[in-house]
Amino acid sequence: MLLTKHYPTDVIQRPPLVLLGTEPLRAAMEFAWQKIRKPARSKRGDGHPVIFFPGLGTDGRSVATLREHCRALGYDALDWGQGFNTGPTGDVDEWLRSLKAQVAGLLTEHPQKATLIGWSLGGIYAREIAKLMAPRIRHVITIGTPFNAKADHSNIGWLYRLLSGTSPDIDLALSE
Repeated sequence: MLLTKHYPTDVIQRPPLVLLGTEPLRAAMEFAWQKIRKPARSKRGDGHPVIFFPGLGTDGRSVATLREHCRALGYDALDWGQGFNTGPTGDVDEWLRSLKAQVAGLLTEHPQKATLIGWSLGGIYAREIAKLMAPRIRHVITIGTPFNAKADHSNIGWLYRLLSGTSPDIDLALSE
């Protein structure tokens, strides 16, 4: 069982802005390293579906290397099918129901349970979809997902506001 410790809001601080500025270079270096290094031997997958949810301001290309790796291992790795992630629009519950329908459509030809992998905001989507589709979901994996429910504890709140046109505050219900 994974336990999440909740910290008082005055203890959590936004990372230095310089780290955000170095992200493109770091990502490019990691991508290049993945292309030139000899891959480690990994256990073959069982072919079950794995759906990837990209982070805010990105699309499936941002997790393409991970998706390709999962395919090479034998999983049926799928993109979330929503294109560019601009954050939820309109009523969040209605938006999640629509995303659930999209995910259900991706799984129609798969009798096995699926794994959902979400990066950053995509991790929140993955977790919420797993709650809505529990009998069809095997695992949820999140990468760099902001579960502290305070958007001002990251350097990406301004981008969320720009792309979605709404406040970057995360509904407290999504952090539980």
